[in-house]
Amino acid sequence: MSKRLTERYDVERIRLKPETEESHRRLIAIIDTLRPGGSTYHILAQTPDNDSELIVVLVDDQAVVSFELPLSLSIPQEVKIYTFDEYRHAIGLGHSRILLDLAARAGRTG
Repeated sequence: MSKRLTERYDVERIRLKPETEESHRRLIAIIDTLRPGGSTYHILAQTPDNDSELIVVLVDDQAVVSFELPLSLSIPQEVKIYTFDEYRHAIGLGHSRILLDLAARAGRTG
């Protein structure tokens, strides 16, 4: 597979690494208040806006947490929690689905 394709589906790149990144520790702390008990986190989407960010995170291979995080606060807004199957069905086919499935597999193995 070409390097470009393998990078596109590199789930290690989207895994949160709390052991080395302070920003990842803060983000995991926020996620744990919404959906406790996770051990592996993958950022599926992170969309910055003028005054907030939309963040979508796969927790282990069990749930997907979506929330808006205002830049001035660390309190998430517009929180949505999906089961893995609900989110998988909602996003349909394509790149996002492939990445979700690969991240879930990595979440299971750990």
